[in-house]
Amino acid sequence: MKNLIKQWQECGLKKGDVFLLHSDVRRILLKNREIKLEGILQSLLLTLKDSGTLLLPLFNFDFTKGKIFNINTTPSQMGVLSEFSRKQEGFMRSKHPVYSFAIWGKYAKEFAKLENKSAYAQNSPFGLLKELDGKIGVLDLSDVNPPALYSWGGIRFFLSKKRVSQALKFHFSTSKTQKS
Repeated sequence: MKNLIKQWQECGLKKGDVFLLHSDVRRILLKNREIKLEGILQSLLLTLKDSGTLLLPLFNFDFTKGKIFNINTTPSQMGVLSEFSRKQEGFMRSKHPVYSFAIWGKYAKEFAKLENKSAYAQNSPFGLLKELDGKIGVLDLSDVNPPALYSWGGIRFFLSKKRVSQALKFHFSTSKTQKS
């Protein structure tokens, strides 16, 4: 656990950060049997502390196909870590039927009470993340380009330079803001 916390800190995460993590940890879990979902999640929470906030995407696109969204039971289609977090005590879920988040920490209630219709508007979780000078991380996703997804700027990005292949060795670059 200490090693994971140290690695998050080496990436630039610190106590009090507001952090959104996109991830696919299946390869990490398969290659490193000693690492468990609980450990990855707990290491993030211990790094951010109670003064921080963690968001994990619970996006589910079934609503666009006519299926009913249930804030308590609709599963995440964004990976095992986000689905695991959805079921954990202390996490809240935002209300958007497609672009919802599992949220933990200081600003969880503020994120969860948002009534946004647009996924990326100023009154959305992304808008609040920007307002709070949040950070976005990408863990082991080679096909995601956050600046392309969130091109309105103002959020600091932690971008994965290459896939994680051993343990949890994170290779991130940072920038204060991304301009559109």
